[in-house]
Amino acid sequence: MNVMLTSSNICKKLYVVLLAVYFATIPIENVLETGHGSIHKFLGIGILALAVLLIDFRHFKVGGLKYILVFVGICGLSLFWTFKDTGNDYLRTVLFLTFFTAVVLQVNLTRSEFEFLRFSICTVSAILSAMMIFSKKYQVVSLVDSGRYTFGINGTEVDNNNFCLALAFSILFAVDYLAKKRERFKLYYIGLAALSLAAMLFTGSRGGFLGLIAGLAGYMWIYGEGRIKPSTIFFCSVGVVCAYFLAIQILPETLLARFTIASVVKSGGTGRTTIWLNALDAFWNGNPLRMIVGYGFGSFPRFLKFFCGRYKAAHNDFVQILIELGIGGCVYYVFCLCNALKRMKNERKPLNFSIVALLIIGGISMELFIKKMFWMGIFLSFIKIEEVNSVEI
Repeated sequence: MNVMLTSSNICKKLYVVLLAVYFATIPIENVLETGHGSIHKFLGIGILALAVLLIDFRHFKVGGLKYILVFVGICGLSLFWTFKDTGNDYLRTVLFLTFFTAVVLQVNLTRSEFEFLRFSICTVSAILSAMMIFSKKYQVVSLVDSGRYTFGINGTEVDNNNFCLALAFSILFAVDYLAKKRERFKLYYIGLAALSLAAMLFTGSRGGFLGLIAGLAGYMWIYGEGRIKPSTIFFCSVGVVCAYFLAIQILPETLLARFTIASVVKSGGTGRTTIWLNALDAFWNGNPLRMIVGYGFGSFPRFLKFFCGRYKAAHNDFVQILIELGIGGCVYYVFCLCNALKRMKNERKPLNFSIVALLIIGGISMELFIKKMFWMGIFLSFIKIEEVNSVEI
């Protein structure tokens, strides 16, 4: 059935394409910088402009996002009691990402549009994985950090941990596609998932790998309606064994050793536990009022330098939020995440549940809340998909 090509149709198609490019290239946003600013910034502005044209403002709803919006409001209010000038860089970033997410969530996607989004994210992740593993031109191997792999373009390297988390998103997308027993691109998605899994191992990111395991476990639990079928356990066990022997065959010995418990304990999470313990010690022995309200959003690096003499990132969403927004803010943040999990469980949405689970576990070793990766996960978890028959133009 042919449909008249209207300006609204053109805007919607362009919107979906830009959205796919935006999300698929988040792992390499730092290498897409230009002399005039970030390409991602221009993509974001274009997406917002098209979204405004497509939105029916009479039905503007925030839905399950309301709790996170309140939390972002608390982040902004904390500037009134911040203990040190932080330049507000973190807050500006979070405010824009929150506004961006709230607006784009107003534009519903059809099933075919969501499938295009899935296809784009998974395909680009596989291409980047192949670049990292097979191309010497783009491949970067750390000589001082267990031989971990990443890739670089024009002298700019992609962060191992961010890339690993992005690959975990792609694998969850592929698993969801395969679980729905679609036949058309089944072998294609199996190949994409296998390539992304291999690349995850080469990045040496233990936090990203644990996040993937949590996401897969959450998916199986919701997909099985509160229980995991024996057949699922069997096939997962076979998959784990195969992945283990594959890792032994393809990973260098130094990189393989990173995934042992002994390595994690010896390195203290690559120095992360030292940062956390120093920050928590200064926090618990500090001003009692600050324990309740925190030191202000975005202040963690300066807090650590002021009290511990070292300017370091938190590498943990929960520790960072505890320091910056106090016990009350941290408890409310945990409530927001748990509420999102409960919502996805009640709606029986295994993919959405698994994405939130991935964000929670990933946030234990990374600062996700201030990154596009977190807000992409929120978008993918809360987007409404219209179950209508796709129409070709």
